[in-house]
Amino acid sequence: MLCALTAGAGTAAAQVSAQGTIEGIVRDGTGALVPGAEVIVTNTETGIRRAVVTNHVGIFRVPLLNPGESYLVAVELAGFRRYEQPGIALRAGQVISLNISMQLGQIQEVVTVSGDVGVVKTDTADIGRTISTREIANLPLVSRNPYNIGLLTAGVVGRENEEFGVPRFSANGFKSRVDYRLDGNTNTQKDRPGLRLQPISEVFIQEVQMANNGFNAEFGGTTGVVYNAVTKAGTNDFHGEGSYRFRRTDFSAFPFNRVPGAPKAPTSVDNFTAALGGPAIQDRWHFFTGYEYLNRDLSGQRAITVTPATATALGLDPGKVIGNGFQDATQKVNFFIVRSDFQVTSNHKMVNRYNLFRNNSPNNVGGGLNTKEVSIDFGDASDAFANQLISFLRPNLLNEFRFQFSRRLQDRQTNSQTGSGPEIVVTGIATFGGVTSAPQEFSQKIWQVIDHMTYNRGSHSIKFGVDIQRINDGRFTPPAWRYTFPTIQAYLDATSGKNRLSYTSFQDQAGNPEIDYNSTYYAFFVQDEWKVLPNLRFNYGIRWDLYDKPGAHPQAALETSRSFNRDTNNIAPRAGLAWGIGPERRTVLRASYGVFFDSPAINHWADAIQNNGTQNVLRSVTVGPTSSFAPAFPGRLTSVPPITQIDILTVDPNFADMYAHQANLQLERQLARDLAVTAGYIFTKGTRIPVRRNINVVATGARLADGRPIFGSGRVDSRFNNIRSVESVGNSNYNAGFLQINKRFSRGFQATLSYTYAHGIDDAPEVNVLDGEGEISDPSNRGRDRGNSQSDLRHNLTFSTIFAPKVDAQSEFLRTLLNNNQVSFVGRFTSGEYFSILGNRNTNGLTGTIADRPLFIGRNTQKLPGWKQIDMRYSRYIPLREGFRAEIFGEFTNLFNMKSIISQNGTVSVNTDGSLVSSLPSTFPNTNFIESRQFQMGFKVHF
Repeated sequence: MLCALTAGAGTAAAQVSAQGTIEGIVRDGTGALVPGAEVIVTNTETGIRRAVVTNHVGIFRVPLLNPGESYLVAVELAGFRRYEQPGIALRAGQVISLNISMQLGQIQEVVTVSGDVGVVKTDTADIGRTISTREIANLPLVSRNPYNIGLLTAGVVGRENEEFGVPRFSANGFKSRVDYRLDGNTNTQKDRPGLRLQPISEVFIQEVQMANNGFNAEFGGTTGVVYNAVTKAGTNDFHGEGSYRFRRTDFSAFPFNRVPGAPKAPTSVDNFTAALGGPAIQDRWHFFTGYEYLNRDLSGQRAITVTPATATALGLDPGKVIGNGFQDATQKVNFFIVRSDFQVTSNHKMVNRYNLFRNNSPNNVGGGLNTKEVSIDFGDASDAFANQLISFLRPNLLNEFRFQFSRRLQDRQTNSQTGSGPEIVVTGIATFGGVTSAPQEFSQKIWQVIDHMTYNRGSHSIKFGVDIQRINDGRFTPPAWRYTFPTIQAYLDATSGKNRLSYTSFQDQAGNPEIDYNSTYYAFFVQDEWKVLPNLRFNYGIRWDLYDKPGAHPQAALETSRSFNRDTNNIAPRAGLAWGIGPERRTVLRASYGVFFDSPAINHWADAIQNNGTQNVLRSVTVGPTSSFAPAFPGRLTSVPPITQIDILTVDPNFADMYAHQANLQLERQLARDLAVTAGYIFTKGTRIPVRRNINVVATGARLADGRPIFGSGRVDSRFNNIRSVESVGNSNYNAGFLQINKRFSRGFQATLSYTYAHGIDDAPEVNVLDGEGEISDPSNRGRDRGNSQSDLRHNLTFSTIFAPKVDAQSEFLRTLLNNNQVSFVGRFTSGEYFSILGNRNTNGLTGTIADRPLFIGRNTQKLPGWKQIDMRYSRYIPLREGFRAEIFGEFTNLFNMKSIISQNGTVSVNTDGSLVSSLPSTFPNTNFIESRQFQMGFKVHF
């Protein structure tokens, strides 16, 4: 017997896991609970089956299922007709809850229920989004960087990366706080916030999960956003694809920062991909493998803004240092992955994965104020091996064990273009000469072990586990030197011998440039997902994070650098609820509160180890022209200054790990079968944000007109010069409201639109983050740095759409013409970022600080213009034969070539007392822009 019914069901789509869960409650026709029923969940694409039995209250739960487009749920019990619900699409991290009603009858009779489930998420309280396979494969992505896709999430702001680098993510008012994951394992570089360990290819990514507030105690390591990429797995059918994409010079618009009269930069991009997945053993063992190769000319992204006239004025050969106005940068990249999913026994499943990335990029640095002389060759290599073993120890007890080893090696080397001698910086004019960024090497290796155990009892699902990461770092810092001059004339005076001390500052290094250090991260958690009622779920738990930092140098000159504080009090409670209102649960109320600890940036301690003032480690020496050790340009230090002349770094002995209180409230309403709208509020209170402060200066008693103290040559500790201490004292407040509309794919159309209004305030300018601001401007009064957060973007609107219409026309010609077309768009419109106005001279006497803010001007008071960009992709499909089709496509970045500014030079002229020489300009010089319109064409074969 066949019936078509609609199941009362809900979905949850954002808890961070490589697998999903199908659960539910089984009742009979009278509404009574049905214990002892066998529930069989089958992935019809792979043939893998999982059988469980409903407990004494009729509840079943089947976790750790691979994402798939077609699951079949069947329920059997003597005296009842067999229940079947096919066609259930399960996403990574999703919880699908089914309300199953059994009918009396013979088990040979079958009741078939529609596989459709509701579009609202009814079982988690987090804020986030799962970006589907369809979106990853079909949204425009000229950059080939799937990390950029994360910016389509409500509450996540920032800007894209034009190649395989790191996009700038901000969430919850925190800049660059991202926990990158791959299949749930760590993929986060630990030295600075915001860095992913391994670049990845779109070819082997099935889904991307974003969660930025309210996730369970199982997940941690960030106060910002979790980005989890889930890799593809094979099925019982062989599927694959091959593609070729290309770009050429005529496909692109002129870059926005083109020097007037300069020719268009050459553009040449060739990209090849291949992928294959299928069965090694039907219904038991499946594999997937993928490869991508890219050869890219980066000249268009390295436009040099130094003019020929400026080069000539500096006494440089324009043909050598500027050439045609572009740095001759290229990039050759290889990606590879192989994955195996093996059902060892009915109770044990093993997943293994190996992935690789290699990047060779000559002349990687250049553009803007950097001439060709500061060019370096950049190499980047990473790979990872991961293992997962899922074991059902008893019907209600399962264990998940994971192991991963990942590593990354980056090196920077000089080349034939690199200049000689010291690096020369003429502030706001040009950088040339030698290079301070090469030779350089960074390596990081991470061993990770995770073990999670889940115990299902009644309406509770109790989970506890541990995550241990052992991190080994090594780095070699280039022993280079730099002169900074305030003007072209000052540089010319030094080169001519008129005044060889006309520079603003001189920086040199001495000691051992190479160090190795280890860290260990521990995390323990326990949580309970309690289904209080069929339509009410309560999740609560607690997490403990322990970050064991690198060991200090026992003979460090400064006492605080001989040992580092170990913060053992990182206890993080979490709680959240999801309440489905009404019998069909089309309206859902969600709320959560929790404490989230941020993974510490290891560079804080590495810098303190490497710059602690002893003779056997690296010492950075920065002196002004009046110092007794100041060299005459272009010389280096003839002798190493005594420790009293050395700038050192340390970590405050009371340093504790950064954390945040986070809360959210959401209301989601299903408007139609495939359409839902969500309104929400986010609150975050950041505490113990790390900042850097000079603790070894003495005020003279004189003050600037706005009350800032002026510091002299005296020192608190006369053994040293400047002591910069990392302190966990910063605070922030963030409030945001968001509105999101989600139309899932049906009838050839899907769309997501989100708008976020937010405001972030903090007193914590940070150094050790991407695009950091600098250290505390007034060591005696941190309140002077309270202002808009650097990540503060008030308005953020994003949308993504896919149109793939099917037209039923009588004319065969029209059917051929109008069908097999697809158009997709991505749009982003945001307010501008905030930045600080700086004077062109040191006015408060802090040595090592080139510029201070002018009088009566606060931090981050200037705002960039807003950002706007629309990308587009068009595909035409050509059926070849059954199971095979070709695709011809073209895609655009910045389709309408809208000019958006990334950064501006906020330096203004000030008098010696910090007052403005003239009134603030209405606009500031632009220094960088988003990428101008880029067009890419491609061909693909699917089978």
